[in-house]
Amino acid sequence: MSKISHYQKLDTDNLLPLSVTPHKKVGSTAGKTALWHEALEIKLFYVGGTELVIGAENYVSEPGDIFVINTCRLHSTVDKANNSDYHLFMLDLAKLTQPLHETDTARLRRIIDGTLTFHTRIRGNERLTALLEQAAALVPDDGIGNIGMAYAILAELLQHETEEQAEGAPDVSFVKYTRALEPAFAAMHEGFTKSINVGTLASLCGFSEKYFCTLFKRRTGMNTTDYVTELRLSKAKRLLTDTNLSIAEIAEQCGFADSGYFTRLFVKKNGTTPSAYRKRG
Repeated sequence: MSKISHYQKLDTDNLLPLSVTPHKKVGSTAGKTALWHEALEIKLFYVGGTELVIGAENYVSEPGDIFVINTCRLHSTVDKANNSDYHLFMLDLAKLTQPLHETDTARLRRIIDGTLTFHTRIRGNERLTALLEQAAALVPDDGIGNIGMAYAILAELLQHETEEQAEGAPDVSFVKYTRALEPAFAAMHEGFTKSINVGTLASLCGFSEKYFCTLFKRRTGMNTTDYVTELRLSKAKRLLTDTNLSIAEIAEQCGFADSGYFTRLFVKKNGTTPSAYRKRG
């Protein structure tokens, strides 16, 4: 395996904090490579069926869905039906330079560092939907409107869509750790159906195995085995609800050599069998 960069550099020439791509289209293969960046990425979907992998979770969009990709979160977007239609917003928090109260500055810093996050999938927030639709209609060179809309969107997210933070959550820089572990994340997201050796992942990052495992645990809160398992189970959930594949076929496609082990693990993690999960829906 070679070290492949999946870092998406932000547009430093544009001084405005909010960039908008209305009615973006994604092909059936485009976006398969997992990317990450320091911006807050938001997608407002008008057509369903687009597959998103965000962190270790797998989603399929529905009309009206809003997805927030928190800073430094690996993600990919694929539209197998070739009919995607969504507004794409990139909010570069580092460009919000207006004077802020020190409490707000601290919260902004936590968002950038990845220690303050927002719900990944948002439904039913009419205020946020309206703000995003207004932002999509902005004139590109309307600087005051762009800055004002960026603050309005951020304020709505902070007021209503902040995720619960774990007690004693470590104050670490996700930018630093994501950069360091980038080759390993790429290898896991691209090859999670295969057996991945920890030593190989450490070597990709140029670290000793012990140091790599320490950094990975700090960044994700889990070890590599658990992370790959989450990727596999997330994919399995999507296949259970969106396809008619048998349990054995799903187990094989998700990297589980034994369907019995897959079922036991699924029950342990989700409290129900794959078949019951499929019927539920």
